[in-house]
Amino acid sequence: TRQAVRRSVRIITVSESVREELESMFPDCRGRVDVVYEAASPDFKPGIVGPDLFQRLRLKSPYFLTMAKYEPRKNLARCLAAFRMFKQRVSTDAMMVVAGAMGYKTGRIVRTVEDLTESGAVCFTGYLEQPELVDLIRGARAVLVPSLYEGFGLPVLEAMACGTPVACSDRGALVEIGGDAPLYFDPLDCTSMAAVMERFAGDSDLTERMRSRGLDRARSFSWERTALETLAAYQRARDSLP
Repeated sequence: TRQAVRRSVRIITVSESVREELESMFPDCRGRVDVVYEAASPDFKPGIVGPDLFQRLRLKSPYFLTMAKYEPRKNLARCLAAFRMFKQRVSTDAMMVVAGAMGYKTGRIVRTVEDLTESGAVCFTGYLEQPELVDLIRGARAVLVPSLYEGFGLPVLEAMACGTPVACSDRGALVEIGGDAPLYFDPLDCTSMAAVMERFAGDSDLTERMRSRGLDRARSFSWERTALETLAAYQRARDSLP
């Protein structure tokens, strides 16, 4: 990375958060960094949920969804511990669905959820193709993104684009991308996460307000905008050459 930064005419980052980190680590790159946001695939949009996936996975509503590769920075162990706390405090049949491929250092996750999986309260789907993931997002009560760090946070944008409420960590670039649409929590505090789940479980008006906010927020990101801003960065690079 150090060599790439030194040799680059222009540098593109996917968020202001990453730009600030980069300039802090490599002060010489200041003035050469362009922020170009990503966007959700057009497939992520509101729609009718098909029954096939739910029958195959034996899902029932309501459920919370978190989607991430199972690795430490995704903070899944705390998210699942918070869900267990939520289930102890609220009388509900709600499930937690975890969609994603296995990563590394998963032992703590497995230990955290042994009792929950036995009771049918948690479903690990493994890797899903995009059409299945879209259906899973559309059917969720809310999508939870508990990451300790994200450079962008595409799951937040994908969920909002589907019209599904989002609750996410207040770390990394997630607040920058989510704006005023999600509910935020401290990712190190299971009580904070559990309280957010309680709000979704008991306040249908909140859910509808957040659907609307999320859709509005998601519309401000597009791959057309990404392409135009990337082109502009290349033009600035060309113009700076001798």
